[in-house]
Amino acid sequence: MKLTTIIISSLLHNASPSSRPFVRAPFSPFLVLPRGGGNGDTTITTTTDATNDDGAAATAVSQDGDDSLHEKVQNAMRKLGLSPSSPPSTEETPTPAVRSDDSVECEDGVCPLPTTTTTAANSTAAVDEESSPPLISPEEPTEISPEDAEAYAAKLSKEYSLPISICRASLHASQYSMEKAREMLTYEVTTLQSIAEDSEAVQTLVTEGFDSYMARRALALCEGSVDDARAVLLAEAEDEKEEAEEEAAAAAAATETPLPAKTIAVGANFDPTAGTLPPPSPSPPPTPSSPAEVIYSVTTSSIQSVVLESPVPVLLDVYAPWCGPCQQLTPALENLARKSNGMFRLAKLNSDEEKPIAGPNCLGVTGLPTLFGIKDGEIINVKVGAPRSDEEFKSFMMEFMTGTPDKSVTEEEKLKLKEKSQKLANVAAMATLSFSQRESLVETTKRHLTTLVASLDDDEETALSRVKVLQKCVDNVLRHPRDAKYRRLKATNPVVAAQLLPHPSLLAVLKLGGWRRRDADESWGYHNDDDGAPAKVVNTAPLKIVSKTLRDWIVVTARRVADAKRRRQEDEERSA
Repeated sequence: MKLTTIIISSLLHNASPSSRPFVRAPFSPFLVLPRGGGNGDTTITTTTDATNDDGAAATAVSQDGDDSLHEKVQNAMRKLGLSPSSPPSTEETPTPAVRSDDSVECEDGVCPLPTTTTTAANSTAAVDEESSPPLISPEEPTEISPEDAEAYAAKLSKEYSLPISICRASLHASQYSMEKAREMLTYEVTTLQSIAEDSEAVQTLVTEGFDSYMARRALALCEGSVDDARAVLLAEAEDEKEEAEEEAAAAAAATETPLPAKTIAVGANFDPTAGTLPPPSPSPPPTPSSPAEVIYSVTTSSIQSVVLESPVPVLLDVYAPWCGPCQQLTPALENLARKSNGMFRLAKLNSDEEKPIAGPNCLGVTGLPTLFGIKDGEIINVKVGAPRSDEEFKSFMMEFMTGTPDKSVTEEEKLKLKEKSQKLANVAAMATLSFSQRESLVETTKRHLTTLVASLDDDEETALSRVKVLQKCVDNVLRHPRDAKYRRLKATNPVVAAQLLPHPSLLAVLKLGGWRRRDADESWGYHNDDDGAPAKVVNTAPLKIVSKTLRDWIVVTARRVADAKRRRQEDEERSA
């Protein structure tokens, strides 16, 4: 029996029967119990607050005196080397306040961006992290037919405690090989074990409304980065929505009756060359662009293509439907964009719906409206609040169109704009790839690395040195995505010529990351234009997935190579 229980039992035994009306109630070590034969200063008061299931009254006990019995028990436990427990708090958790749009006050054309409290979403899937992956049954076939895939997906889902959609995808990706599918699912379980369900990152995403299992999966895929995981989850939701819309449109089109084809009668004596063409009419003056050409409503998944990869400068307007100054400024911006005849785009971002972009982990918007001037993927200038004068707005637009910030901008402010540009590029890039695309990149990269080892007669040590060279080239681009010298692998470079170019599997990995071969000089360029010049804006998301896969492979292979060396040395020592 634990020492704590002995102390409490002794106290109960010494108490007089008349002072123990609570003996029928469930025993709790946190009850303040009276000591029998006390000094006479102890007063016992019992109050019946409620009735339990057995009909017994729950009794509260209070004492007067210098030291309560509870305190004496705690002191005794401390002397015996035990850690005293604290009674559970009975205070009620305060209800979070909900923002009311009517309470937001705008001053000098700026509305402060309010903070909202969202409700945590219930998790619909979980992984038993302590259980070991099931072994392959001897009666289980190594290959199954597509017709049996659904039944085996349900079986794998039950064995691995994973969603059936994940098991179904693993069977399809493995071309219905049960052994390979189980390897994928084992890797899935092992990867999820690195992300605890009660971790702060998971709870942050769950509070934003994402499923707990999908949040853990995204965090594992993004190396624990909450921003990247959030972008992945949002992109996945966008993809699911688009797929549902496409399926609905296809179903509707299947039920439509095709229109009869029209026929045109042409006379036998028709001569298309007869007559003369009318003189060309003078060109009309340029007309304002249509809203569809210059005005866009952007989301997290579309900001990469619409804003960062835009061929013309983009004016990003971050607004909210409840913001009065935003409603006054938007018509003026739309009119200006139409009259510019395509010289710039106006992209409107709803801050209430696109918090990953507007929030502190990306653009860090603090007031509405906020205008960002963006050119070639870089933030040039920022304007918070509606312009107070025409001169102020003209100055902002001049900086935006020319791509040169005002001379009054400090180096510290320029550095902050550069950091925001990088955060925006990271979030936008990660949102362009769905889970299935990411998994395909990972599995394809692993397959090419396996081919590399086989082409070297299973010499993992040589393969490891080759992959490390490739990893260094990839990391250089990720650290300096706009530097042209890191985005080109020359065939005349002795390291590239000896370590990379002779291996088709490594060149295939380069293609997965975004490199392309130039026939003119046999060099490899990362996201180059048709003329060979590096593109100004690139999407590094595929390269990040390739980089992580290479790093994981290097860690596992290096450990295996080291173990093999150690075993050889031990064998040599024994033989000597």
